[in-house]
Amino acid sequence: RVNAGPDLVIDEGRSGILRGVINDPGVRIVWTPATYLSSDTVVRPTVTPVFNTVYIMYGYGDGNCMASDTVRVTVLKQLRIPNAFSPNGDGINDKWVIPYIEDYPNLRMQV
Repeated sequence: RVNAGPDLVIDEGRSGILRGVINDPGVRIVWTPATYLSSDTVVRPTVTPVFNTVYIMYGYGDGNCMASDTVRVTVLKQLRIPNAFSPNGDGINDKWVIPYIEDYPNLRMQV
């Protein structure tokens, strides 16, 4: 049996560690996708994705038996808060838009 560990939230440009667990040390591990992983064959690889990614941890044991589990890595994009806007109807900066703000559901903003 394999367990890919708890979901992970990291800031853009940072790394985290996937906290996989296996019950049998003889099980061969493969993570997919292998992109942004320090290794796709260790139980606890370092991960540095650039966007939200679901990783699958596969464990292969004796007799070709296989088990798998998934873990979601959420990448919080850095907020770039505009310091001005000009609602004059020219189509340029008419609205005060903060990209990726939806990734921060508990954000409290005061103006």
